[in-house]
Amino acid sequence: MNQILFVLTAASATGKTSCIKKLCDMDEHLVQTISHSTRPKRPDEVDGVDKYFVSEEAFNRLLEQQQMVEYTTIFGHQCGHTKTSLEQIANNGNDIIMVLNYAGLCMIKKQYPNTVSIFLLPPSVDALKERIHDRPEAVGVDIKARIDNARSEMLDYKHYDYIVFNDKIDKAVADLKAIVAAERLRNSRQCARHEKTISLLMQE
Repeated sequence: MNQILFVLTAASATGKTSCIKKLCDMDEHLVQTISHSTRPKRPDEVDGVDKYFVSEEAFNRLLEQQQMVEYTTIFGHQCGHTKTSLEQIANNGNDIIMVLNYAGLCMIKKQYPNTVSIFLLPPSVDALKERIHDRPEAVGVDIKARIDNARSEMLDYKHYDYIVFNDKIDKAVADLKAIVAAERLRNSRQCARHEKTISLLMQE
């Protein structure tokens, strides 16, 4: 694949959804992947926009056909990304960004070794606690368990290429944008993208 594949990982309530939306809105050549899911569609969700909602049978067929580049089970429902969904974005000349956990990243890197990984962290434990408390779904939920789970997820940060702290969302998005720009300017990618121009410049 000629385009760049980015993977963003973050614990719950770190702000990854908001950051990616802002980042993609600012960059027309960076597109977030849409996953396939067997969970029921929520009232405010649109099939093919938020997710591709499929049956268990359809999902299992994709697995049998080895179409899934990564997949997992969340609360009893299967979800994952197909090779076709990534290729469609890349074939349109766009770079790709995915939101995955560390296990998902490991699956992706086996197939796309040059994947660029980014871990999004909250600025402090207190900020994480406040964000978890403020979420609408926090009512009636074991907050301490959520925080413990988030802290466990954050231990994977050491395996990533970049770390971004989401204290102020505009600063976090600016940092993400800088990473995307830097990766596009890597020597190997610039040489591949501008091979003819560089060749002409090197001629006597």
